[in-house]
Amino acid sequence: MATRKIETEISLSGEKAFNDQMKAVNSNLKTLKSSMAVVSSEFQGNANSVEALRAKQAVLQEQYDQQKEKVRALNEMLEKAKDAYGEDSAQVDKYKQQLNQATVQLNNFGRDLNSTNKYLDEAEKSTDGTAKSIDGFGKEVKDAGGKTKDFGDILKNALGELAADAAKKG
Repeated sequence: MATRKIETEISLSGEKAFNDQMKAVNSNLKTLKSSMAVVSSEFQGNANSVEALRAKQAVLQEQYDQQKEKVRALNEMLEKAKDAYGEDSAQVDKYKQQLNQATVQLNNFGRDLNSTNKYLDEAEKSTDGTAKSIDGFGKEVKDAGGKTKDFGDILKNALGELAADAAKKG
């Protein structure tokens, strides 16, 4: 005689929407990773220029924001899973592992973003200092040019007077 087996499956409310959201976030993160590769190749050999650092900063900020959203959503689902399945369930462990991995990646993006922001500040300050030096140098060259012209006029007058004196004596 065949026996029927009845199984039930507990499903969290919003789990499908959560999975769809995770797919979208992961897809965005992959796209941003490829965008970072484009930035790196575009500025290869000039990676510490202000333009390169700004481009890198923009992509890193987007990656950080996406990863932060992923951590938030995983944390929310972890709490729902604890309520639905119990603290020691395999489903809760799965969400804990995903949350831990996402948090590590968020920390990495945060460190990279902070480092890039620091380098960008240094590059901008260096650029400002260089611009001030160039302005100062330009002013000094202009002043020296004026002084050279004045000296040339004095020398021309003195030579003219010497020539006139020589013509009178000669």
